[in-house]
Amino acid sequence: MGSTIDMYIFKNPKFKKEIKLIEKKITKKFQN
Repeated sequence: MGSTIDMYIFKNPKFKKEIKLIEKKITKKFQN
C-alpha cells in the first residue's frame, strides 16, 4: 500500500507539494 502511494506521489509532483504542506501542519500541531 505504501509503495503504491509513493508511486502516485512520484508521478504527481503537485500532489507531493500538497503532502509536504500537510506534513508541516501536522508537525506544527505536535510541536504546540
